[in-house]
Parts: sequence; structure tokens; C-alpha cells
Amino acid sequence: MNLATLPLFQVVTVVMLLLTFAIIAVRLGDQVTSNLPMGYTLVLMFYYRGFPETLDTWPVFLYLFCVVFLRVDVLTGLAQKTLRFAEFALLGYVCWRLTGLMLGWPGL
Repeated sequence: MNLATLPLFQVVTVVMLLLTFAIIAVRLGDQVTSNLPMGYTLVLMFYYRGFPETLDTWPVFLYLFCVVFLRVDVLTGLAQKTLRFAEFALLGYVCWRLTGLMLGWPGL
């Protein structure tokens, strides 16, 4: 497969999927106050705004909420673990949706 023949949407979607997997790896490394998820959120927002109707609005903004609260590091204990679980669930949604876009699954 020649990458030069792929449309821009498919290339950007594959890059977003790889970035999502990288952010999951960073978060599994127990780096709660890392700046990388903030940068990923910026890229996710550009993708969300650049390609309308690819991702739902509420998971994207809930992920932003989770990243900001985890970055500020105001929560500890069970509250922080719950927020991290929610963040992983939202990243799972992003992976599922990006994979669906690549394979042509209908939007749910």
C-alpha cells in the first residue's frame, strides 16, 4: 500500500490512532502529571473540529475535563483512580471510533 495514494482523512486518522495508543502507554506508566496528554488533547480537538461528525462531542470534552483535573493534581486516592478509569474509558472510545472510521463502520 502506497501512503501517497491514501486520502488525507485516512492518514490523519491512522496518526490519531497511533497517538491514542501512545497516550494510553504514557498513562499506564503512572505519570499523572505529564504534559503529553494536554498536547494530545489539543491534537484531538483539531481532529474533532477538522473532520466534523467523526467523534461525539461529550467524550471529547469529558476527556479534556479528566486531563485537566489529573494535570492539576488536586485529587488523590479513590477519586484520582476513578478519574483515571474514566480517562481510560474515554480513550477506549476514541480508539474504537477511530478504528470504526478506518474500517467504514456506521456511526453509532
